[in-house]
Amino acid sequence: MTAREDREKEKTSRENLGKFFYDLAKANFTTNVAGCILSMVMKDKYDDAMVWGLLSFGLASTAILAYVGFRILKNKCYGRINYDLCDDYSRCWGYGALASYKMG
Repeated sequence: MTAREDREKEKTSRENLGKFFYDLAKANFTTNVAGCILSMVMKDKYDDAMVWGLLSFGLASTAILAYVGFRILKNKCYGRINYDLCDDYSRCWGYGALASYKMG
């Protein structure tokens, strides 16, 4: 493969992974809202603290999933660490973790 084909393949892969995280965030939000509405309708079985706890957990996990999808789509350095593309090394993703230092 040429370098251009490799870049295009990485870009497509990054877009698909970002969309996947956005879809997870949407599904998480939808099930949480439906679950909390059902819990509020059936008040005799569930207390308010549990409903609010479930709602806050769902909103937090939705925000985290959407943020991960956003970072994957907007970050130039996904997959392999490529320091030529990034001027801020802490923003480069490398093998599932944030690289916080420049490797020689």
